[in-house]
Amino acid sequence: MMNEDMKANPTIIQSTIFVLNTLVHVLIDLDSTHSFMSHPLAKSLRVEIEPLGYVMWISTLMGKTIESSRTCKNCKVNESDVKFQEDLILLGMHNFDIIIEMDFLCKYDANVDC
Repeated sequence: MMNEDMKANPTIIQSTIFVLNTLVHVLIDLDSTHSFMSHPLAKSLRVEIEPLGYVMWISTLMGKTIESSRTCKNCKVNESDVKFQEDLILLGMHNFDIIIEMDFLCKYDANVDC
């Protein structure tokens, strides 16, 4: 996904947040059913990666299908002084570090003010 694609979709918000005290580029995708982390970020943060136990096929906004079978369980995400935990599925993406799903926002009663 490129910046032009994001501008055309009002359900996507681009931001930065801290994950394990590292500032990362994040997409908040209100249509996403899961949260994801890029392979390069997982490698640089040295997070513990676990098998999902199954293969998940993910359809992207660009019309591609990507498979994943690995996850980072209970990854620590923090914004300001508030800390959260989220399961992040590893995904081969390069333009963003993390994609956060709508359920994550609902679970923590997040208020997105653009």
